[in-house]
Amino acid sequence: MVVCADAAELRAQFGAARERAQTLFGDGGVFVERYVAAARHVEIQVFGDGAGNVVHMGERECSVQRRYQKLLEETPSPFLDAHPGLREDMCAAAVRLCESIAYTSAGTVEFLVDAATAQFFFLEMNTRIQVEHTVTEAARPGLDLVALMLRLAAREPFALPQAAVPPATRHALQARVYAEDAIRGFAPAPGVLTAVAFPARAWLRVDTWVRAGSAVTPHFDALLAKVVVHGADRAAVLARMDDALGAVRLCGPVTNVEFLRAVCRDGVFRRGEATTGFLAGFAFAPHAIEVLDGGLATTVQDLPGRT
Repeated sequence: MVVCADAAELRAQFGAARERAQTLFGDGGVFVERYVAAARHVEIQVFGDGAGNVVHMGERECSVQRRYQKLLEETPSPFLDAHPGLREDMCAAAVRLCESIAYTSAGTVEFLVDAATAQFFFLEMNTRIQVEHTVTEAARPGLDLVALMLRLAAREPFALPQAAVPPATRHALQARVYAEDAIRGFAPAPGVLTAVAFPARAWLRVDTWVRAGSAVTPHFDALLAKVVVHGADRAAVLARMDDALGAVRLCGPVTNVEFLRAVCRDGVFRRGEATTGFLAGFAFAPHAIEVLDGGLATTVQDLPGRT
């Protein structure tokens, strides 16, 4: 609610924070936690059988966010790659947590990692399958988290040793395609999709619900598709994501496809240095025009023209 740099600022802001909490939540209680100025968001995919046996499927980094919602997720994390031993510590912590409650089914333990000190802090746990589970599956050939969930729900007996988890042999990256306007604060952009086309590649997975004629309403989340690529290393994955997004065709509402391509081409992201605050200062200049007043007989033509 309020960031305080020292004890004096804490004293000065305490009353206002209490009043704000009372107004927003009906509870004036105040608690203090560490503020991480430059953070990485890293989550661990876990699976438990409900009998105390828990395994992990490695991490996903999802530091590229707008309004605290993830846009790009990848595995392995470039930050964890640069800090030997951190991955093992975080995965072990996630497994211990789930073992302590005999966790059942798929879940994700999320951590905030201080980019300056590499210390990690528990953020929350999502006790469900997540949008970005496809990243983990793309990096681990043979892994199907939904199938495991169905087998567990059907009470089929199966062992859960860590050694049974398919190894991560590939790098994977997912981009979330939304009907939203990046230059208007990522405001939703409802409308009817007049044309929809996604590329087909051996290294590409696209999960989507839309086709030509689909109506994107303002009443639900504006996610249109998940574009997931995999490759031998991060450089190959970045090149393939650029290729895949460049071949996406979505006509009608404004989408964030061009914005995603710009992020993937940015030097900070390509160097693996993006924090959760990265997009706040990201400069984006789309190839677009805005018609303020179309008049009675105005046309907008493209070059070389429609096919």
